[in-house]
Amino acid sequence: MTGAPGSFTSTADTARSRSDTGPDCQLRIRLYVDEIELKIDTHENEGIDTFKTQIYEKTKEYTAGSAHNAGHTDLPVEPERMRLFANGRELKDSDTLLWAGVTQQHLVQVMVRFRDGAKK
Repeated sequence: MTGAPGSFTSTADTARSRSDTGPDCQLRIRLYVDEIELKIDTHENEGIDTFKTQIYEKTKEYTAGSAHNAGHTDLPVEPERMRLFANGRELKDSDTLLWAGVTQQHLVQVMVRFRDGAKK
């Protein structure tokens, strides 16, 4: 009987793995720390949680650079302090860039929480 409960078995590989990252892409992000804009090399099917780690690694590099605001006290930005937004909505850690509709034409906005709840 078709349509009976439990009669459908998916043959698709739905587990997120490094072997199915999708095409390479470069995304622009803008941190709300002095309006810093960075470019992140990633993949279209990358998980948001992994993307946050990539942003963290890039902000560590930025602090060592020679830019006018390198060494900013809010840098580097740890993943737990980030909230990512694109296409008018927040990107959740369980999403992938592809599922969220984020492409190379988008600018991902990164809201940064203060360290230790401090206020400026």
